[in-house]
Amino acid sequence: MIGMIWAESRDGFIGRAGGGLLWHIPDELKHFRRATERGALVMGRKTYESLPGELPGRPVVVASRSGLSLEEAIEQARSLRPIVWIAGGLEIYQQTIEMGLASFASVTEVDLHGFPGDLVKAPELSSDWSRLNAGPWKRDRATGIRFKPSLYLRN
Repeated sequence: MIGMIWAESRDGFIGRAGGGLLWHIPDELKHFRRATERGALVMGRKTYESLPGELPGRPVVVASRSGLSLEEAIEQARSLRPIVWIAGGLEIYQQTIEMGLASFASVTEVDLHGFPGDLVKAPELSSDWSRLNAGPWKRDRATGIRFKPSLYLRN
């Protein structure tokens, strides 16, 4: 089973072009941890290098132009856990969508917009995807920023 997971701003951005998140929302990070805790993560090199450290309890397999291809990274991740989460960056998401590899996506909308700088747009899910449910808006206890997780399924 392969899923994708990301958080995006109201205006559709997921991160900075050089790598890194646009926000720090502890409760949204807890959502990410809970969603991915039983899976293995596949991500691109820049996304991996932007992490502040290891992700406890979750193996990470890195796909890159000079290393494992996306397909090889997914196969390696599948050998570690039955659920594989594609966790960025944009090129990895786009390849996953174009190749029809993922069957579901956990997308969190973050109630922020208008970030300056060179930003990375969120991947677009085609009409082949349907929103199964959208959770209620939640408010982060530390920052007050609202976020709303949604689950999409590929038809």
